[in-house]
Amino acid sequence: MQLRKKRYLLRGWLFFLPAFLLLLAQSSAAQKPVDSLTFSTDGSVSATAIQGHALYIGGDFNYVGKKTGTVAFFHHGSTTPDYSMPLFGMISPFGSGESHEVRTVIPDGRGGWFVGGAFSKVNNRKHRYLAHILPDKQLDDGFNLPFHEGGTLSGVFDLKMDDDYLYVAGYFYLEKDGNTFRNLIRINRHTLKIDASWNPDFGNYGHVDHLEITGDKVFLSGNFYLKSSKKYFSILVLNRQTARQVSFPTTTTKKEPSGNSLVEGPAIHLMGDTLFMGKLFVQGITNGFGYLSGGISFFDNGGNLLSDSVR
Repeated sequence: MQLRKKRYLLRGWLFFLPAFLLLLAQSSAAQKPVDSLTFSTDGSVSATAIQGHALYIGGDFNYVGKKTGTVAFFHHGSTTPDYSMPLFGMISPFGSGESHEVRTVIPDGRGGWFVGGAFSKVNNRKHRYLAHILPDKQLDDGFNLPFHEGGTLSGVFDLKMDDDYLYVAGYFYLEKDGNTFRNLIRINRHTLKIDASWNPDFGNYGHVDHLEITGDKVFLSGNFYLKSSKKYFSILVLNRQTARQVSFPTTTTKKEPSGNSLVEGPAIHLMGDTLFMGKLFVQGITNGFGYLSGGISFFDNGGNLLSDSVR
């Protein structure tokens, strides 16, 4: 009889065991810290409190949403960001001093993307200026060029793909395999290696803001010094095969621009065989290259003015 009672007691405990484990799991979950790093506000937070599973915040803000970093990726036709993409920029509180700007994104031709900008971190890990996202939306950790830290003004400003090469323009400096590169490189998109044979002879000063490629020419806009000609340029055209200067109507500066701030070059955009170019307003830089005051000039890729400015 005593044995039978013990069996009944054991069966009773087994009946209540799942409910007990469920309560224990819920109690344990309540003790887990709330991951607030996945959310962000559009202003400052000055007070927080946790009660149960809820995090209460107060401060000077209007909206709260899931954090995307400094760039948000959307599927075609969707109004909701793809949160499975890598996070660019800061996921630390405001005021950390980290650079985090994204300037340009282009497809890699294989279902992934190249991302350029002034960021210094991706997924909260050190990754400067240029990143490659794989088709499965994972960061390509094997592609991390050794850009030198150049401050808040430095970064990758423009990316263009042409045949087998990715052209990378900006304000940067890096050393790789015994070679020094400044402001413009091209990378084999299959091997992801820098083409060391294609290396414009830029001096220490300068930055490339925009680039366009057509035929055998690479058009550059920015503010830079070419050692071979010993001149400063805001517009420059290079041979696509050799990276050497092509004879072309260009705008040159009379002297080295002064000051620490960057002066952005004129916007350029290629449509077919026509190069669209914006007016450049910079003191000390001549209004050559057929610029027409206050508007946009149109050129073919031979440097011939096609029409008057558009106002």
